Amino acid sequence: MLYKPTTKLSTSCNTSISSECESINVNNIYNVNIEDVEQNIFDELKGVRIKHPNNFHYAYLNINSFRNKFSSIKDLLNDNLVDMIIVAETKLDDTFKKGEFFIDNYDLWRADRTAKGGGILVYIRSDLAFDRKTKLECNTIESIFTEINFKDRKTDPIPQ
Repeated sequence: MLYKPTTKLSTSCNTSISSECESINVNNIYNVNIEDVEQNIFDELKGVRIKHPNNFHYAYLNINSFRNKFSSIKDLLNDNLVDMIIVAETKLDDTFKKGEFFIDNYDLWRADRTAKGGGILVYIRSDLAFDRKTKLECNTIESIFTEINFKDRKTDPIPQ
């Protein structure tokens, strides 16, 4: 979703972005220029941020190779469109150092897969009170557990 080909694609896709108060859905789009879709999604996210500036905004992306989409992810975070982003199918391993994907004002957590494919990562704003719960993470699947503290409440990594 976050790459910029120079040609138009003839595909069908389903995309969904949600906020506490709004939902944006794009279904069955044909002859889509992915660059235009990316810009539309960025514009929609900006609108949601403007309408709900005090809400916690996060996004989940299932991508194919993070290193090829890093600049778009960096733009999304530098534009302050989301407070946290979860990215799946990163296809990173220990040959890619954490510093290669540094973004100002965000902390990065990774759970790389040791075999081909897979992997997840999380960027979260550095000014938020959060804690990674590594004791809850699994060894057999990529997982990242976190607890985020908001002023009078906190998220619970394991729902009761």
